[in-house]
Amino acid sequence: QHLTSLQQLFLSDNNIGDDGMQVLSGAAQHFTNLQNLILSLNNISDGGMQALSGAAQHLTSLQHLDLSNNNLGDEAIEYVIQIIIHCPLETLWLDFNNIG
Repeated sequence: QHLTSLQQLFLSDNNIGDDGMQVLSGAAQHFTNLQNLILSLNNISDGGMQALSGAAQHLTSLQHLDLSNNNLGDEAIEYVIQIIIHCPLETLWLDFNNIG
């Protein structure tokens, strides 16, 4: 219940990986006011992005998403597009991944 007021979540350099993304995505229904989600340096791959994209409909306030320095590949782009469709992103960081 208190998570609904959360506006910023910085989890950089915690090695949460795809399993952590599953947990985070499961809690996303409570993140209705989250504006900044910083997930750089977390060893997230395409599977983690799939989990996050499934939760995107709850992240209706998300403006800034940092996914830099992870292990995202070409498949992750499909999931990133789903996030862009559902979230009013202003800034998206994807640098230092394995895309392209």
